[in-house]
Amino acid sequence: MTIDEAIKILDGLFAKPEISEDDEPLFVECLTLLANDKENELCGEAQYYLGDYYNGNRRADLAISYWERSAENGFEAAYAGLGDIYFFGEIGEFDYEKAFYYYSKGADKDNRYCKYMVADMYKDGLFVQQNYEKYKLLIEELYNDNKDDENSWILPDIILRLARIRAKEKDIDNAINLYSDAINKYINVVVKRKYLAYISRILEANDELHQLRRFDVDELNIFNISYLMKSPIRIIFMYEDNSYEIETVNENDSIVVHFGNKWYRSVEEFYKNAKVDEESITTLAYELYGFEIIE
Repeated sequence: MTIDEAIKILDGLFAKPEISEDDEPLFVECLTLLANDKENELCGEAQYYLGDYYNGNRRADLAISYWERSAENGFEAAYAGLGDIYFFGEIGEFDYEKAFYYYSKGADKDNRYCKYMVADMYKDGLFVQQNYEKYKLLIEELYNDNKDDENSWILPDIILRLARIRAKEKDIDNAINLYSDAINKYINVVVKRKYLAYISRILEANDELHQLRRFDVDELNIFNISYLMKSPIRIIFMYEDNSYEIETVNENDSIVVHFGNKWYRSVEEFYKNAKVDEESITTLAYELYGFEIIE
C-alpha cells in the first residue's frame, strides 16, 4: 500500500459515522503506515489517531507511546489525550501531576480542551493549590475567545462552566441564558453527530437550569422532560403521526422508565438506549412533537 492509497482509504473511513469492527484492521494499517513516515506532514495526526484507537481498546501503553510521538511532531491534541490518561486513571492509578503537566503543555499550544481542564484542576485543587478566581478567569477568557465559534465541539462545556459560575454569583438571568445556550448546543451535537456522551451533561444542565427558574409545561421537549422524569409521571408525544408514551415509576426508591415494551433502570439509561423505529430517541429530538403530560 502506498501513502497516497492509505490517505484515500482513511478519507473514506473518516467520512463514516464510526469505524466498524470490520474496518478496524484496515484503519490501523493505514494509520500505522502514515505514523511511521516521518517525512509525511500527516505523521503526527496519524500517531494521534492511533493513540486514540489504542486508548479506546484499553491499551494505555500504546496510546501513551503514540501520543507522545504525536506531541513531539507538533499535533497539540495529543497533549489532551496524554492528560486524560493520567487524569482519569486509565493506567490503573490517578496521576494529577502528570495530568497537569500535559494539560498545561496543550494549553500553551492553545488547545481549548486542555485549557479548561487546567481551569478545572485549579477549581478542584488537584495537584495545584485550589484557586477559584483563577478558574473563573480562565473560563471567562475561554468563553470570550470561543463564543462565536459555532462549530466548536468544546464550546458547550465552556458555556456550562460559565453558567455555573454566574449561578454561584447569583447573576440568575445571565446564568439562565447560559444554561439554555449550553443545553441547545449539546443537543445539536447529539442530534447532528449522534454523540450520546453528552446525554449526561444535558440532564445535569437541565436540572440545574430548572433550579433557577420555574418549569414551563407549555414548552415540553424530549430533553427538558428529564427534569419531570425524576418523579412518577406519564408523558405522550408524537413522531410521524404516531403516538408514544413514556412512563416513570418509583421502584425501590429509584426511578425506572417504561417506554415501548422495554424498561430502563434509570432516566439516563432511557436517554442513551431508547429507540423509535430503530433510531435513537435523542437523535430524533427535532422531529418529535406534541408532548403532553397525562394527568
